[in-house]
Amino acid sequence: MSEDSSAVEVGQPRWHQVMTELSSAIAAGSFAPGERLPTEAELAERFKVNRLTVRQALAELARAGTIKTVHGRGSFVAELPYRFRLRATTPSIVAQMRGTSTVITQDLLRHAVVPRSDLPDPPALPDDELLRLDTLMSVDGEAWSRDTTWLSAKRFGGVPAVWTPQTSLTGLLLGAYGIVLRRSWRRHSAEPASPQDAAALGVPLGAPLLVLVGANTDPAGVPLSQVHRRSRGDRVEYVVDFDAEDQDV
Repeated sequence: MSEDSSAVEVGQPRWHQVMTELSSAIAAGSFAPGERLPTEAELAERFKVNRLTVRQALAELARAGTIKTVHGRGSFVAELPYRFRLRATTPSIVAQMRGTSTVITQDLLRHAVVPRSDLPDPPALPDDELLRLDTLMSVDGEAWSRDTTWLSAKRFGGVPAVWTPQTSLTGLLLGAYGIVLRRSWRRHSAEPASPQDAAALGVPLGAPLLVLVGANTDPAGVPLSQVHRRSRGDRVEYVVDFDAEDQDV
């Protein structure tokens, strides 16, 4: 890493210049994945800035997923992320991921009967009382997404009793109820991680998340479920195959 900051963009705040040069050094291989960066004091001396400037630069690198800061130990270059491509035509996201060598778990964090007003917009279920399932999906022991699913409480109230970490909702409804889910609609957006997201997913506050909101029906078009998924942007990407035929979810 060069001490000459002439390569950074003139006019940028000093923390941004420090962040840019550190990011460039990491991308060039000056620091290997998992390697500890110099201390704040060492970086402040190297860049001729105060430690608050260095701290802000490191915080932004952590927010971007370039480094990980461990309290009391320092900042480390993040391991190269494993990203997974989720395709719109996949019968089940969990089934698709379990088709690889990864270990997928879906832990049921909590469940409750809630009113229809609990649904995100636009509400897709007609029932007045809904079963809400809050789950956490992990891949090889690392949290990837926070999911909330709503179902008819009257029709599917027994789901929590048969849920296991190896459960996929698609497989559970097919096996326990003989129901095949079909995608009705999906909406994708991006949002910064909230404090709850950061705590559950192990990402910095404000880190980019991919947000999916959607609804599913049975083959006859009867609404069955609504889902709200918040996935780590450094682990998941969605792919839409426009030439592919619509398939069952």
